[in-house]
Amino acid sequence: TAGLLAVLAIIMAAWNGVYSTGFDWAERAITGRAADDRPPLLRAAHAVMLEAGGVVATTPVIAAWSAVTWRLALLEDVVLTLAYSGYALFFGLIYDSLFPIDSKWSITEATND
Repeated sequence: TAGLLAVLAIIMAAWNGVYSTGFDWAERAITGRAADDRPPLLRAAHAVMLEAGGVVATTPVIAAWSAVTWRLALLEDVVLTLAYSGYALFFGLIYDSLFPIDSKWSITEATND
C-alpha cells in the first residue's frame, strides 16, 4: 500500500499544481485579488473543488491497484480526501499568514505580476 499512496501523492501533486495555479490566475483576473487575500469561504470552496477533482483522478487508481469495487474505492478515496482537505485548508491559512505575497520574503515569479 505504500506504493499506492506514493502514486496517489504524485497524481495529487500534479493536480494541485495545475488546479491551484489556474484558480489563482482566474481569481486575480476576475477580482484583482491575490491568493493570500482570498476570503475564508472562497478558500474553503477552493479546497473542496481541489479534492473533488482529485477523487475523480484517483478513484480509478485505487480500484485497479487494490482490486476492489469502484464503490469501495470511492469510499476509501472520500475518507482520504476528507482528511487531506482539512489539512489543505489549515495549511493554506497558516502558510499565507506567515508568507504573504507582498512580503519581503515573496518570490517575484510567484506573484503573477
